[in-house]
Amino acid sequence: MSDLIYPSDEEIETMLREAKALRASVSLRAQGTNRIMGDLKFSGVEPGVALHVSGAKRRDQLPVEGTAVTLSIILGDQVVTLDSTVAAPLVASEGDTMFPPVLRIAWPTQGLELKRRRDMRVAAADQTPLVGTLRTSEQAWEVKVLNLTETGMGLALPDNANLPLRQRVVVETTLPNGAFFSTHGEIRHLMHMEGDTLPTRVGVVFWGLPGEGHEALRRFIQDRRTDRSESLRTPEGLD
Repeated sequence: MSDLIYPSDEEIETMLREAKALRASVSLRAQGTNRIMGDLKFSGVEPGVALHVSGAKRRDQLPVEGTAVTLSIILGDQVVTLDSTVAAPLVASEGDTMFPPVLRIAWPTQGLELKRRRDMRVAAADQTPLVGTLRTSEQAWEVKVLNLTETGMGLALPDNANLPLRQRVVVETTLPNGAFFSTHGEIRHLMHMEGDTLPTRVGVVFWGLPGEGHEALRRFIQDRRTDRSESLRTPEGLD
């Protein structure tokens, strides 16, 4: 991780108690994989020892003790991310179905990373990109939308898309819920991927979304995060 901060144990505890009070949403990823366990909640603190995460189900294969994981906690407008290892979970007796397992993550010792929530991306290699259109004042290309945040998007274009940095563009696509999405933006990043069918990759920063467009985007991002969480809640979800 980059831009790490190293708060004291007391500062970490204060932050985590706020997360517990808010029942903050949490995602858990086994390091070295794209597998994510989502739809979790922060539920408790053992000061200096472990963090408690609830929402796992008995049918889920829990990560084994000692697994290196990355934990992300949505705390207001920020996302707190930390690397740690899995501690022994709290699991009720076999016949007790009233109490689902509680995951325990060892107390963080490697620093924390803070990001703005609006900058967190959705879409990954195992999710289908959206098909859209990128337009300039002179030309248009069919594109694939590879990832989205509330401030920008990553696109894949054909090889003949000769676009300069700072080029002003319009991107249009239809979200899975049927909502038409159109935004003005500016190209801020360019790269070429040899051997890819759409080798030109661009990063577009939005100029500012209208209220309706912004709400449609936020709904899509939340829905896709939820879909991803559910699709990965399988026995091999964290391996």
